[in-house]
Amino acid sequence: MWIARHRSGRLQRWVQVWHPVRRLVHRPTALATLLVASGCTTLVLGFAFVVTTQVVPGPQPVGGLGALLIGFMLGSAAGTAVPVPAGLGSTEAALIAVLISVKVPAAHAVEEVLIFRLLTFWTPALVGILTTRALYRRHAL
Repeated sequence: MWIARHRSGRLQRWVQVWHPVRRLVHRPTALATLLVASGCTTLVLGFAFVVTTQVVPGPQPVGGLGALLIGFMLGSAAGTAVPVPAGLGSTEAALIAVLISVKVPAAHAVEEVLIFRLLTFWTPALVGILTTRALYRRHAL
């Protein structure tokens, strides 16, 4: 009896996961919008990474804009492949490796990546927390 309930629960979870995916497949415009928005988000973060490397005083990366963008995308993908929430730690390590590969000294690479992650990951989270608290106080949530 436990096995039947366990299998039923597992099946129910799979249905919950795949139902939205199936709906997206049947709505190609929504799927295309989702993919374009995801790609644009990655591209904007890549440009933010490049800008961070240019704005932080110190040694500049050897390589052009395209090399840094591709490096960011590869580093971001490698960081995301490690199963930790939001790629914390693994993304930073991958991006530091990208900067070291374009001749940025290790200490400076760490500084640039930490500033980049502060601006693009932690600052929006803090703004979200503060906004949520304010909306709760106003009973808007």
